[in-house]
Amino acid sequence: MPIDPSTTAGPADSCQSCGTVNRSGARFCGKCGLSVTSAGAHGPAIAAATNSPGESGGATTDTVQIQRREAPTSFARTERSEYRTWLIPILLCLAAALLWLILGRRSSSGPFRQPFVTVELVDQMARDIPAIRECISKVPSGQTLTLVRADPLNLGRDRQAALVQGQVVGSCSLVGARMPMQWIYERTAEGYRLLLDVGPVDTVKVADESHSGYKDLRIGSSFAAGTQFYEETYSFNGQTYQRMHDGKTRPIQQ
Repeated sequence: MPIDPSTTAGPADSCQSCGTVNRSGARFCGKCGLSVTSAGAHGPAIAAATNSPGESGGATTDTVQIQRREAPTSFARTERSEYRTWLIPILLCLAAALLWLILGRRSSSGPFRQPFVTVELVDQMARDIPAIRECISKVPSGQTLTLVRADPLNLGRDRQAALVQGQVVGSCSLVGARMPMQWIYERTAEGYRLLLDVGPVDTVKVADESHSGYKDLRIGSSFAAGTQFYEETYSFNGQTYQRMHDGKTRPIQQ
C-alpha cells in the first residue's frame, strides 16, 4: 500500500516506475517492489541520502557506492566478451594457415610443383649418358632443355622422380625405331641421380610392391611384329633399379 509522505521522517520521493511515493532511503518500492536505491529509479532519494548523515541515508550511500564499483566490472566483462568475439576467428585462421603451410611444404617436394627438366638435370644427364652429351654439342645452347621431356613417377614417400624421355631437336635424335629413349631420374637435396636407364620401351608402370622404400617398376616391350609382349619387374636395391628374373611373355590380342 502506498506510504503517506506525511508519516515519513524524511523527505519523500516518487518511484519513477509506478509513481508511488516512498519514504527517503527506502530500498524497495512499496507498490511495485522494484529497487528505489538506484539512480534510475530513485534519483532524488540518492542525492538526499548522500547529503544526510542519518542511518538510512548512510545505507543508501553504501548501496550506491557498491553499484558504482560494479559498473567498471560489468564493462570489463563486456570488453572481454568482445575480445573473444574477434579473437577466436583470428586464431582459427592462423591455425588453418599453419596447417596449409605444413601440407604445402610436403606437397612441394613432389615433381608437380616445379619443372623437373632444368639445366642441372641436362648437365647431369650429359655426365651419365654419352648420347645426351653428343646432342648438346649439336644443338644451340638455348635449346638444350628441349632435348628431353619429363613425366612424374610416384615412387612413394613424396619422392621427386620422373620418367625422362628423349626428343628430336634439329639433327639430334634421342628416339629409337619406335619409341623414345627413356631414363628414370630422381631429384634429391644433392642434385639429380639416375635410377634406371630404361631404353626405348613401350610401357613403364609403377607396381604396388616396394623394395628399400621405392616402388617396383614393370617395364614392357612388344616384339615379333607386335604380336608378343614381354614384361619385366625392376626393384630398387638401395642405389639403382635392378631387373628381377620373373619376366613374362604373353601374346598381344589383336
